[in-house]
Amino acid sequence: MKFSILRVYTHFYNQVKIIGILIALLTFGMFATSGGYYLLITKFGADKAFSMIKEPQKEVLKGGIVLKTDPESIRKGKELYESKCYFCHDAYSNKREVGPGHKGILKNPFLPVSKKPATPENVANQIRKPYKDMPSFSYLSDEDVENIIAFLNTL
Repeated sequence: MKFSILRVYTHFYNQVKIIGILIALLTFGMFATSGGYYLLITKFGADKAFSMIKEPQKEVLKGGIVLKTDPESIRKGKELYESKCYFCHDAYSNKREVGPGHKGILKNPFLPVSKKPATPENVANQIRKPYKDMPSFSYLSDEDVENIIAFLNTL
């Protein structure tokens, strides 16, 4: 038994350098692919905006958001939601479509992606200056944003 192990060992002894180099290349390749995959998923770090790293964003609407509860505002907010938000978000569940579901969004302690407190001001901020992959809706008027928030408050 010992002699067979010694024969195998001496036979492969000359190839140890090559095997070591292959192991090193495989290890490097595994780390490079996992790092490359991470960079592709995060779009090369684009998920963190430089302005958010540098300093926290200021409130968009000074003086706070008026949380409307009248049926007309809620109806307008629902129409706006269905025309602007429905393609990526499900209003009646927490399932993630393209973006997170909005069921009970203002009743939760934190917003689903940015993890900021779930307040009307932070929702307005998210609509105007999105945190991640969401498109900006900065062209919406203050009233439109307040109507969307009024609808979200009913979920």
